Order: sequence, then C-alpha cells, then structure tokens
Amino acid sequence: METLYSVLLPLRFDKPFTYKYTGEDDLSHGQLVKVSFRSTEIIGVIIGKTNESHGKLKEISKVYRGLKFEESLIKFIGRVADYNMVPRGLILKMVLGGNKHFDKEVKFEIEAHKTISNLVSLREEQQSALELIQEKLSQNQYSSILLEGITGSGKTEVYLKAVEELINQGKQTLVLLPEIVLTTQLMQRFEERLGFKPVQWHSSISPKEKKIYWEAVFSGKAKFIVGARSALFLPYRNLKLIVIDEEHDQSYKQEEGVIYNARDMAILRASLEKVPIILSSATPSLESIYNVKQNKSEKVYLSSRHGTATLPEIKIVDLNKEQLNKGEWISPTLKSHLEEILASKQQSLLFLNRRGYAPITYCSNCKTKVECPDCNFWMVEHKKKGVLQCHYCGYSIEKVQKCTTCGSTEKVFALGPGVERIEEEIKKLLPDARTVLFTSDTIENHKEAEKIIDAIMNNEVDIVIGTQMAAKGLHFPKLNLVGIIEADKNLVGGDIRTLERTYQLLHQVSGRAGREAEKGVVIIQTYEPESALLKNLSNGNSEKFYEAELNDRMEADMPPYSKLAIITLQSISEQACLDTADQIAAHIPETGNITVLGPSPAPIFMLRKRYRYRFIIKSAKNINMQKIIAHWLSKINLSPRVKLKIDIDPYSFL
Repeated sequence: METLYSVLLPLRFDKPFTYKYTGEDDLSHGQLVKVSFRSTEIIGVIIGKTNESHGKLKEISKVYRGLKFEESLIKFIGRVADYNMVPRGLILKMVLGGNKHFDKEVKFEIEAHKTISNLVSLREEQQSALELIQEKLSQNQYSSILLEGITGSGKTEVYLKAVEELINQGKQTLVLLPEIVLTTQLMQRFEERLGFKPVQWHSSISPKEKKIYWEAVFSGKAKFIVGARSALFLPYRNLKLIVIDEEHDQSYKQEEGVIYNARDMAILRASLEKVPIILSSATPSLESIYNVKQNKSEKVYLSSRHGTATLPEIKIVDLNKEQLNKGEWISPTLKSHLEEILASKQQSLLFLNRRGYAPITYCSNCKTKVECPDCNFWMVEHKKKGVLQCHYCGYSIEKVQKCTTCGSTEKVFALGPGVERIEEEIKKLLPDARTVLFTSDTIENHKEAEKIIDAIMNNEVDIVIGTQMAAKGLHFPKLNLVGIIEADKNLVGGDIRTLERTYQLLHQVSGRAGREAEKGVVIIQTYEPESALLKNLSNGNSEKFYEAELNDRMEADMPPYSKLAIITLQSISEQACLDTADQIAAHIPETGNITVLGPSPAPIFMLRKRYRYRFIIKSAKNINMQKIIAHWLSKINLSPRVKLKIDIDPYSFL
C-alpha cells in the first residue's frame, strides 16, 4: 500500500513536499519523519495526506515513533509564518531547535521538580495579583495579564508563586527574558526559590545540551524553562503559563534572519495553547497599555517596593547653569554625590548609553569625520583596544593619528563621550574609586557577566559605568546613587518609539538605586530641564507620560492605532537596488486600504557594503496588510543581486 503525504521541511520553503509511504499504518498530522531532500537526509513534519505528485517520488525513510507535534504547534508554525511573511520551513527549523536527527536516545538528568517549602510572604497587593493569576489558570483558557509595578516591587515573586504551584502539578511554564547573558542573578534566585535549576534555552548552550533540553521539553520532563526568544518555539507537551519578563524590552524584536517580535508571538502561542500569559514590566510597552484600554488584557499594579525600600529621589541637574569645562561630562552636583556615596562605602552607577571612548573622530582642519568604508556611519573609538570600530558591521582599524583627507596630525581629536571616557574622567576626579565597565564590550557571555556581577555584589566595585545593559533588572543592594550623564541623547529621534524607549530606559536605570533599606538618589544631567518626559520621570508620573504618548500616536494615526511594515531592498549595486525599487513602485496597489511611502534611501544608506532603499507601508489595524503585500510583491521579478526584507511591526527605522 502506498500513501502520499505532504511533508514540511526545515528549509527556506513555504509549501510542503510530497513523499510516499509504503507502511501499513496511517501517519498522523504532526508526525516527525526522516526524508531525503536532494542528497541530504533531513527531518520533516507530516502536514497531511495529498494526491499531488510530480514525477518520481521519494519515500519517507523513517518514522520517528512517539515524536508527534501537537495540533496547536502546527497552527503556530503557520500563523507565525503568515503574520511575519516568512517561509513556514524556517519556522519549523526554529521549532526543531537545531536537531538534525533523533536516531540516538538522549538522557535528561534533572533534579526533582518538586519545589522546596518557601517562607516568602507576599504583601497584600502582591497576593491580590497572584489570586488573579490563579483564577485565570483555573479557567484553562487564554487570558492576558499585564503585571505592572514600580521597580523593586516584587513582580518576579508574584509569578514565581504561580510557577511553583504549576510545577507541583507536573505542568510546564515558560519564562522569556530579554537579555539572557544577564540572567545570572535571576537564575540564582529561581534556584534558591524553587530548589532546582530551570532549563535554560538560548544560543550559548551547546548542541548536545540543546538536544537533551529539546527532548526534555517535548517529553514534559522539563517543567520550568527560562530562555531567550527562541525558547518560544520549543515543542511543549503540557504548557500552562507563559511569562514575558520586561515585556517592553526591544530585545524581544529579532531584526535579522526570521524577523519577528517574540512578545507578540508569545501572545499568539498562548492563545493557541489556551493558556494565560503574563506581561511583566515596570515600564510597559504602549501596545500593552493600549490592549488594557481595549479590554484585551487585564492589568494589576504593584505600587510599593519590597520590605522597607522606597523609590529613589530624582534630581534634575540643569547643565545650562552648572557649566562644565571642555572635555568634562560630570557636573559638580553629580561629583559631590559620588564623593558622599564613596565615603559611605556604598556604590554608584553612571549611565551613558554609548559604548567605547568617543562616538566621533573629527578633524577640525578639514571638518571631516572618520566613517566606516562599508557603512555610512561614524567609526567609534575604543581607546582600551586602540581601535576605531563600526558598531553596525564590526569593521575596525587602528586609532587614527593622521587625517586621511587633509593629512593633519595636530587637529584630529575624539568628539563626545562614551563609557570609557567617563571612566577616564572618574579616575581623575576620584582616583581611589574602583570602577568597572558594564557594557556588551566587557560582557559577551555568561562567565564574564557572572564575574562582574559577583565583583559588584562582593563590594569589590565602587562605581559601575554602564550602557543599557546595566538597566536590565539587576539588583545590587549597596547601589544607592545613579547618575545619568546625557539624558538629552534620545529626547529627539527619527522614529515613533523614540520617547517611549527613552522614558523606559531612564525609568529602568533609575530603578537600580536604593533597592534595599537606604534611600537612593538619581541625578539626571540635562540641557532640557523643562522636558515633559523628564518632568514626568522625576515626579513618578508614568500614567501622565503614557497618556500623552498614546494621544500623540492617536493623532498621528500611528501604532498601536494602526499597523506599519517596512520593505527594505539591499544590494552591492546601487543601480540594481534602484531598478528593483522602481519596479516595486510601479506596482504599488491601487487601494485605499494601505498607504505607501517611498522608495527612499534608508537613513543608513549603506550597510555592510550594501546600498539600501525602503518602502514604509501603513494600514488600519483591521486590514490584512500581509495579504496585500504578498499579492503586490508576487508581480515583481526580483533580481538575484537584490535582497528583499519585510519587517512587520518594525522597531528599527534605520
């Protein structure tokens, strides 16, 4: 007996391939099989039976008995692919987690998943939040909960109580984190709180670990999974709760390869699995706040910090009045507070969201800046390494001593501060202070993160100087001063989320101060002390900021009140890019359902030696924008020299 099956393969194809099966049994929808594709043996998944056959058919060579995806996961693959306009095969590849075969049995050794007895007690408002989560869990259906609370209010403890109960019932929970390299503290907390190590899923684990963990998740043996974006695509057997920690974080948006927003796709998966999802943040995304207003999500709010801790005092330093000398970025007020904190053997954090020593190398003789030859962006000086580096493509050269345009050797200098320059200034002002840089240049993996965090926790550091990495959920008991060097840096920007991101970042980094008994202080240096954003931040008036921002978005008809997409064309040949852009422009749909802007050069016109043009598409929320774009692009004969990228719900407009 011969039966034909449609088999989806983990390759860049949207449609399945037809294979024959000569076994006597029927293969179920979702069954994993091994097939031959070209000259390679590959894993595929049965999508269904078919009558379509073209030429000589290959045979399903192996059926992986006991390895069958749930119907909800198959739907998830299709829905993610359709929404983000990527081939289904690439989503399947993510679901398979790098597995090439299942021919060898693997063993999953894990500590007992029975949680330890814990005496942590919840405050009244925490208990109310937990009871809402418990109520939703008992309903065995989809629901969305926005768990909002000030920094240090114990949001993690609330959802951990719910996780503990699910583990004791033998059920699975997924917690997604935005910055997996900074999970050292949180993982220790999970282990202390629950009595075992959660399964971690991220790009840094070995292929062997991935295979073991994947099968443990599939079998249901792994009950508590903590991971980065890709953990969302694992084949859970008994998933009952999804938690998105720091749900506002832009890191949940994957910008390369398969482009998607893990937060939004997590909401989709929760709805398909019919389970609750918790969106946790001290500074929620505007989308989440909008969804609460639309009754698509339910909000609970934690208004006070844990124990005796209180919110820090926020002071605005007007740099128009506290004039700084040339080459200085630390005001007298901030310096005075740093001296006080140092004398009391407490810790400080200086925040500047700019890596390296200086963002620009400038020749004052011919007025030129050193640019990356492969990107139209400035080279950033990294003084410790003695190089200039492009932060977009990684290209680097030795530090420039002589202007390549005019030949001047006397008028080439570093312009503006990076974190290395702030550290240099601190060493002059406070030579006895022990400093550490907390950036992606100094923390590239878990071991480096653990080493620096341990040094801070063990009081071996007086002043932490960091970028946005230092704002992500870290808890240092003796850190009682935060100094924000350049609050104005992102008060004006080129995309709709500039103010939202800036408010979230400044709020989060401010929340690192005074998380224990001592009251913290935050010093915000600015040339714009009357900024509404800074006033709302210093007054603790998040609600007023969000209301104003939502109102601005509504008046401009921008997300979350509408939908956006960006089509970007890239090519080594500018002419090939332009020709394709003209061809696409000639076929812009004549419909009132979408608005198309472009083609126009992207703000970063050249990136990694490729020229870039783009279209921005806007539609109402109820319009199937993807269907219109797919029909539009189906008329285009894309040159092999041009790469086309579609970004639905874009976060980056560069």
